[in-house]
Amino acid sequence: MRKLKSILFIFTIILVTSCSPLQQIANLENDIKESYNSKKYNKVLSQYEELEKKSIQQGFEIDKKSTLTAGKAAFKLEDYNRAARYFTSIEEGITDYPDIIYKTGISYQKRDDTGMEQVHWHDYLPSLKDTEYYEEVLTRLFAIEAEMENYHEANELWKIMPSSNDSHILKLKLLTKEATSNKEDALQFATETLNKHGNLEPLLFWKAKYYYNKAEDWYQNEMAKYNENPDYTAYAYLRRELRKISKEFRTARDIFIELREINPNNTSYINYLRNTYSRLSMREEAAQMDKLLQEERNN
Repeated sequence: MRKLKSILFIFTIILVTSCSPLQQIANLENDIKESYNSKKYNKVLSQYEELEKKSIQQGFEIDKKSTLTAGKAAFKLEDYNRAARYFTSIEEGITDYPDIIYKTGISYQKRDDTGMEQVHWHDYLPSLKDTEYYEEVLTRLFAIEAEMENYHEANELWKIMPSSNDSHILKLKLLTKEATSNKEDALQFATETLNKHGNLEPLLFWKAKYYYNKAEDWYQNEMAKYNENPDYTAYAYLRRELRKISKEFRTARDIFIELREINPNNTSYINYLRNTYSRLSMREEAAQMDKLLQEERNN
């Protein structure tokens, strides 16, 4: 009888302990860990939701590791809103988790929250300095600043970022060079980059527009001067300048032809070619471009 009472007493203690709020939370936290290790990510999220409810009801603070585990599970499931929410709820000690810093920034990027992503990378870039993520984040932050036309900031990042063969990054470097230096330096960068990496369409388009706009501005300027005093001397000078201007238009024409070989249906290329042919008095070719544009409008 005494032995039975002892067994009942121990059983009661175990039952009370297992039903205690602290033990329930500890059990849930352990379940979350096991579910994540078993790659049951949806289960992790449902268990974490239950943990949140119990934490609110009973006034207990959730262990940081469980929150990070839930965030990583959400990230795995591409639920970037929830991933960002869980990751950013951790305030202290986040710099000890470079992978979480990285995943938080990527979560902002995936949900198109560029403003938050920009702030996040600036805040935590130093913490990623000696990690595998540093160079990728540098390049991404450069792209953000350049796309926002913060060219001074982009130029400073360019100085420390790794080289890239990505056509979009090279285009942003070109725009940064143009904004922080001058068009001639940008032209040199474009030419050197095209020689090194081949015919990258965005850079070719920039270069074609450079020569077209240079020629067009020059043409308009010379015509304005001639119209102010259209005598024989002014006409002779105009003819001489027009020969120089035609050389620039021919350079633009050749690049736009090259661009059309890459992307024949691009109406911007066709439109520029039409205008360039017109300036070079290539009426038949200009008419062909007009026809293509009209067909495109009718489609």
